[in-house]
Amino acid sequence: MLWENLAPRKPQQYYIRLQRVAVGVTVAMALLLLRLAWMQLWMGKEYRSQAENNATRTVPWRAPRGLLLDRHLRVLVSNQPALSLGLTPAELLRRPEMVDPVIQRLASLTGLGAEEIHEKFVRQSKRPFAPARLSQDLDRAMLGRLEERRDQLPGMMVIADSKRVYPLPLAAHVLGYVGEISEKQLDAMEDQGYRMGDMVGQTGLEAVYDQVLKGEDGGRQVRIDAHGHELSVLAETQPRTGNSLVLTLDAALQQVAEDQMGRNAGAIVALDPRNGDVLAMVSKPDFQSSDFSGRVKHGVWSRLLQDERTPFTNRAIQGVYPPGSVFKVVTAAAALETGAVTPQWRAECYGIFYIANWPYRCWKETGHGAIAIEQAITESCDIYFYQAGLRTKVQALHDYSVRFGLGRKTGVDLPGEKAGLVPDAAWKENTQSMPWFPGNTIMMSIGQGYLQVTPLQMATVAAAIANGGTLWKPHLVSRVTSPEGELVSEVKPQKMGQVALSPETLRLIQRGMTKAVDERRGTAWRARVEGVSVAGKTGTIQNPPFADHAAFVAFAPVENPQIAIAVLVENAGSEGGVVAAPMAKAMLDAYFGK
Repeated sequence: MLWENLAPRKPQQYYIRLQRVAVGVTVAMALLLLRLAWMQLWMGKEYRSQAENNATRTVPWRAPRGLLLDRHLRVLVSNQPALSLGLTPAELLRRPEMVDPVIQRLASLTGLGAEEIHEKFVRQSKRPFAPARLSQDLDRAMLGRLEERRDQLPGMMVIADSKRVYPLPLAAHVLGYVGEISEKQLDAMEDQGYRMGDMVGQTGLEAVYDQVLKGEDGGRQVRIDAHGHELSVLAETQPRTGNSLVLTLDAALQQVAEDQMGRNAGAIVALDPRNGDVLAMVSKPDFQSSDFSGRVKHGVWSRLLQDERTPFTNRAIQGVYPPGSVFKVVTAAAALETGAVTPQWRAECYGIFYIANWPYRCWKETGHGAIAIEQAITESCDIYFYQAGLRTKVQALHDYSVRFGLGRKTGVDLPGEKAGLVPDAAWKENTQSMPWFPGNTIMMSIGQGYLQVTPLQMATVAAAIANGGTLWKPHLVSRVTSPEGELVSEVKPQKMGQVALSPETLRLIQRGMTKAVDERRGTAWRARVEGVSVAGKTGTIQNPPFADHAAFVAFAPVENPQIAIAVLVENAGSEGGVVAAPMAKAMLDAYFGK
């Protein structure tokens, strides 16, 4: 039979098979345990974080920025609550097939470009558990549309935020505006605690003092369901509002200056000659700071960028112009201090002056006759200063210009300041491979030619003449205060230098400027203020082939100066005494309560 032919198995065969099975099971269990240990010990923290993020979400709570106040504590910039739209990459990347549909839905609902959303999403993927800020200042209609479709928008969140508001729409270039941090900015500022999506100062004081103003963000950790709906709040950290800046600006004086400049292009700067406080700083054309609060409309941005009058340029510190005849006070100082002229020396002005048969004319065609330096300042006689400049020579004109702070930045606490240019013979040789001619000295002596200054520098020259030669560093921030109003720090006035002028030189220049306002023959009589002694100097700046610029500098009261002003109006087409001086008068009227 069949079973008779089957040989019985030996016990050893069962043992061998059993051992093999046991070894296999042992190896499998060992591998399983090793895998478990690896997951628990080495990867436990990461998996735990992922598991928690499946059920919890950290919602940022942006800190309101500090306030900007004028010197009388009038609010120039504050905040109001707002909501921003965020998208958290970690939540969306768990379902990769949803990335494109969600981006398209968000673009359709918000009006944002799909490419813009995708770019922000990819950029934020480097920090996947933090939301990318897609849109600021959500309105109720948009918020409603988004909430209705929340189930179709994994990773979407609404962020408690704030936006800048401007109770007094003044000083746009000075105050600046905020915007979302760029990749370039983040690379430079990440070690200072900045993150993608943060709002940072882009221009003006908002940019210079961003660390002071930005505060500390808070957040809420919430439990969510599978559709991203919040179920409960697990923890909450309140944000800390940033510190505030009390500025040196006087909002009322700033308003008058802006009204005076109107639709003209140009700049006005008012300083306190006793300490360098910037009382007013106007640059026109400008922009509405409120246009950059919340989401910036594309049309607004394009219009400003394409405007040929460059409204983003702060002409007070970035516009460089020949100073024109306001520079004659520097020429006078150099000529008197070097002994090139004396107070009694007179030049003959017949309306025209020749060098090698080349005519140089005075603004007064009939001439001023024999005239000394004090009256030459009063009547702004060009031919007097041609001859005084030739006697003084270019190097002395250069050196005294530098002593008055020209040719270098003042150091005002604003970004983008330009230094201007003070030429000399070596500069012309190096840059143009040409010698310096007497005609160059003539043009420099009346503030024309290669000389370039900013309106702020013109104001510092006027302030130095007013206070006896001290150059104060202009500054816009007086002190920093906490959100509760307590003093954090105070800005102390800083000296930039001292122009060593004799008392007699100062008296001559100050008297000449005072008579320019007081006398009918003076070029600045339109700056006269009832009951206040005013010293001024006009300037008409040639600008071929376009219309002349108008310039004016002044300080008052002469016996105890409290304010120094510089006005520059581009393409005014008339003299500084006609266009610019009345603007300064309006400011002096306001300052002295007239």
